[in-house]
Amino acid sequence: MEFQVIKERFQSLANPFIAKGQGDYMKNNFPFLGISSPLRKEIQQELWSEIKKLPKNETFQLVQNLWELPEREFHYFAQEIVEKHKNSLQIDDIKWIKKLISSNSWWDTVDFLAPKILGDYFRKYPEMRESILTEWLERSCVLYQLKYKSTTDTEYLSFTILSMLGSKQFFINKAIGWVLREYAKTNSQWVVDFVNQYQDSMATLSKKEALRIVLKGKI
Repeated sequence: MEFQVIKERFQSLANPFIAKGQGDYMKNNFPFLGISSPLRKEIQQELWSEIKKLPKNETFQLVQNLWELPEREFHYFAQEIVEKHKNSLQIDDIKWIKKLISSNSWWDTVDFLAPKILGDYFRKYPEMRESILTEWLERSCVLYQLKYKSTTDTEYLSFTILSMLGSKQFFINKAIGWVLREYAKTNSQWVVDFVNQYQDSMATLSKKEALRIVLKGKI
């Protein structure tokens, strides 16, 4: 599957009207072609039958080429290609994960990459966690355990959250609340105790998100 084929296929579906709405929603941080999500996924499924035949080095070159294009739809496709290959990631592939998380970075890609790719990477290579987390104290390292449920390492969860308390960044504080809210579905008492202990230092947004389903009595 040639990169140019994918590029031209996506470009042929461009819709300026949809693109404007998508760009406005994303604060115009990235340009869009204007392809709706259902249509994009339909086209990706058609292309996937050829992409999955590529050897790993060619697959990651394709991901890199897509990531370097300006339009956001290419970035979405690139990260979803990596997700399909996450079970074959090797220890040195952290450089690819880091590149995706740290470039063209915004909440939409980080919220995908952190739990779906970085989270699986750390499951496979837990020995890499300490050095990476020390270097990457950011939203992705709060969210990587989002889907861990009963296997959540609360010590590391506490470490990452406490390292970011006092942040004025909306997306950091939102992520703290989100990961706590998700873990509350598994261990609500731990989350309640954590919030109570650090409530004076936590952003109101983080506390509100963390306790949302607990206070509504949904768990």
